[in-house]
Amino acid sequence: MSLETLVEKVANYKFSDDTQKTREQGILDFVEQFPREQLSNMSLEEYAQGNEKNSFCYWLEFKGILFGIGGGNASKFGIYKGKDGNYYSGAGSTRITYKEDELNNYYVSIRENILKALEYTENNEIEKIVELDIPVWNMVLQKILNLYNPNKFIRIGAPKVLIKCAQEINLKDCELTTKNSILISHLINEKLINHEFFNNWSEEKLSSFLWNEYGKNDSDKNYYILGSKYGEDNSIDVFDDMLKRSVVSVGFADNIDLTEYYSMPHVEIIKYLESKNEGKSSQTALKHFISLNPGDIIAIKSDGSPKGNNPYLKIIGYAEVIDKNDVVYEYDPAPEGLGHIVHVKFLTPKISKEFEIGGYGSTIHKISNKDKIKQIFPSKFITSSAIVRNETPLSLNTILYGPPGTGKTYKLKNDYFAQFTDEHSTQSNIEFYQELAKELTWWEVIAVVLLDLKKATVDEIFDHPLIQANYNISRNTNPKRMIRWRLRIYSKEECPNIQCKRRKEPQLFWKDNDEVWSLDEEIAKAEAPELFDALERYKTFVPQKKQEKRYIFTTFHQSFSYEDFIEGIKPHLSDEKEDTEDSSYQDVKYHIANGIFKEICDKAKKNSQKDYAIFIDEINRGNIANIFGELITLIEDDKRIDTVNEMVATLPYSKEEFGVPKNLYIIGTMNTADRSVEALDTALKRRFSFVEMNPQPELLSESAYKLKDLDLATLLTTINNRIEKLLDKDYCIGHSYFMTIKDIEEPLSELRTIFSNKIIPLLQEYFYGDWGKILLVLGKGFITQKDNSISFLATDQYADFDEFESKPIYCFTSPESWSIEIFKGIYE
Repeated sequence: MSLETLVEKVANYKFSDDTQKTREQGILDFVEQFPREQLSNMSLEEYAQGNEKNSFCYWLEFKGILFGIGGGNASKFGIYKGKDGNYYSGAGSTRITYKEDELNNYYVSIRENILKALEYTENNEIEKIVELDIPVWNMVLQKILNLYNPNKFIRIGAPKVLIKCAQEINLKDCELTTKNSILISHLINEKLINHEFFNNWSEEKLSSFLWNEYGKNDSDKNYYILGSKYGEDNSIDVFDDMLKRSVVSVGFADNIDLTEYYSMPHVEIIKYLESKNEGKSSQTALKHFISLNPGDIIAIKSDGSPKGNNPYLKIIGYAEVIDKNDVVYEYDPAPEGLGHIVHVKFLTPKISKEFEIGGYGSTIHKISNKDKIKQIFPSKFITSSAIVRNETPLSLNTILYGPPGTGKTYKLKNDYFAQFTDEHSTQSNIEFYQELAKELTWWEVIAVVLLDLKKATVDEIFDHPLIQANYNISRNTNPKRMIRWRLRIYSKEECPNIQCKRRKEPQLFWKDNDEVWSLDEEIAKAEAPELFDALERYKTFVPQKKQEKRYIFTTFHQSFSYEDFIEGIKPHLSDEKEDTEDSSYQDVKYHIANGIFKEICDKAKKNSQKDYAIFIDEINRGNIANIFGELITLIEDDKRIDTVNEMVATLPYSKEEFGVPKNLYIIGTMNTADRSVEALDTALKRRFSFVEMNPQPELLSESAYKLKDLDLATLLTTINNRIEKLLDKDYCIGHSYFMTIKDIEEPLSELRTIFSNKIIPLLQEYFYGDWGKILLVLGKGFITQKDNSISFLATDQYADFDEFESKPIYCFTSPESWSIEIFKGIYE
């Protein structure tokens, strides 16, 4: 959206005078509570957030003035008061305690720098602010500056939204980075307020307009469960009306038009509804409903239970929020209307899907729990068509790289596999026959066919669907010859029409004088009863829903080759045997076989409307030049089939022309700490995007992993800080090693196993047996010096004997001796 396009949207935007007055009054209230001229004398107690609910920082975060700065923790204000009465900066492993003179000096430096930033703002020297060393989040500082200079900034705090807006209006006066978000806010305001279409707008109206355009899609899509019934006893079901009109609705406060409050902060919506005497249920439902944004996914329920016994949830449809002629929310007043509606496109017709889960008895619920999202919402609704993570679409060629244990393979499996999986494709008869044939040998397939046909010639056997399925998936070039041979060697010895020197068990086939074959069912029942099970499955098959994977997964290793990946000549034992004295004799034949990459490329070409993927774990373990060969150029985005610079190559074995389809993703993982692997080919580096995955110790602070007497986050951070100092960050240890702990109340046994089987072997590999460095990382609790009283022979004949006599010998202490205190000793 350019500035010109933005201007075109002005005509459709509405902003009430009441909203303007309410928000401006909030700024006045703040400045009255904390006058500008008194800031230079503000005490630490007046400033810091803690137990005092009338402090400067408390007002900044919780009074609902300007824009929200919620989230994170109190360290965003530079200094804060803990529950124990002490003052701190930072959080977790970086938390620092301040007392007495050090505390006062630190606070004064924060206050003086904030005052300096205010001075720069008042003197229109805002570009200088970025040079100040203030341990306060940019968003917080921007809010402070905005409150005392309300005409100099856009009233939006989110750096991502500001940057997006600046890019769209072609702002070129500064580098568009998070670090410069305060200056960006000022420059956007200056550029737009001076524009002829906005010069009579207030900063509040302009900010709300920009947030409506750029902020509403700033986060990933959200997931909701919404009820379809109205009334205290849920006697009115409006789902059919929703379907007919392509909307979802709620009936609370159906006498109040909320158009002006669409996508406003929840605190504003609730405040307005309170003024209209709406109860808590109405406030909760409507604050979520009029915050629905395009792209959000809604599961519509007909019934659901609260938490407790007999949990129950019934979903009758899925919908995605859309805008219709730039309108998302509309007021649809009763009695003829539905109350409040949001435009959607239904992703399914009316369905009936039941879950044994509770807690969803109210009208609307926003679902944040990832496990619940995966359970309730089909995978195709969980993400959009392109794989999107951290705001950036995954490129066609991507490598996730980082130290061991950072969840690279886990991310492939849990984030990406579902994007290339169709849960509800129907299995065809042919697919089922091929699946069944794969489970059987050739003679077993022939036996099942004869059980079905009773009597048949070789031609009739060959024409049977099961034989055709087996033929299509086999490498056999002469299937009728194969059938004849299998019939002969498994025929009954007394059959006069067959000459075969050696037969195999079970002997159950018979050929009459007219070249018609049959099968002895009594022998089959006695010696191969599974044949009847296979026949029953064949005859009773009904097409069913199944999971179809549009991806393939592999792991590179040192012997992985071009022939495995693209195509090559492969041997196989021929089934077309001659009748020889040695019935175990089989010809070795060779054929050109497709590799896994060519196979997935062929599938992607046949279905260009869907995305496919090949996932390559440990991609740097393979010899890239040998594996990709001449096709390394073809994987580039613009060299793929149907692109501007399309290229194809002639394969060396099959002589086919081959190109890479543009709907195939190549996604790999790379362990940066593995020294045993090939150096990553430069040609590959140029053709792949790299996504770094570093340890995330903060995840270990979540309730599911938080241990009773040990701070795992601090433990891992401490270990990694020492490893990075001794080596570099590529050798850090990932958080996933500690996420396997199941007993968070009594974790000692599992901790011992993790360290003895995972952490310590890694450190031994990293430091090549340098015990001194391992001691620097773990401390004395894990390592001890062995008895050094070792006698050598012929010491007078070896000049360097003294060097070895004094050399210390170390070993790890027994895991059974490792206590929680020893683990805590790593970071305390």
